[in-house]
Amino acid sequence: MQVDVGAGLRWFSTDTRLTLQPGTSPQEVRSTDQSWVDPLIAARIRVPLSDRWNFMGMVDYGGFRSGSKTWQVLATVEYSFANNWNVVGGYRYISFDHEVDNGDYSFSQSGPLLGVTYEF
Repeated sequence: MQVDVGAGLRWFSTDTRLTLQPGTSPQEVRSTDQSWVDPLIAARIRVPLSDRWNFMGMVDYGGFRSGSKTWQVLATVEYSFANNWNVVGGYRYISFDHEVDNGDYSFSQSGPLLGVTYEF
């Protein structure tokens, strides 16, 4: 089993435009274009399940200031099918909450992932 802890930065860039269509009120358009960087701390664990299978779990948390918070969780299973080649499948959830132009901007995304890696 291998356990790692670390620190880093997560950069965000958003260009958002909201248009309210006219009805009983006139059309209104709001937009914001913001970029920011949040510091974060992270932990990762990698557990060999057999000579070809591994499990990896990772969590991070960042922001550490008023008006900004970010975190993610990632879990994967890896299969080594050739020398230095692996196929990876898993699930990821990421979320952030940040104050933008005196308003709260929140986003979360989750879903499966599939990839192929080559280790040098």
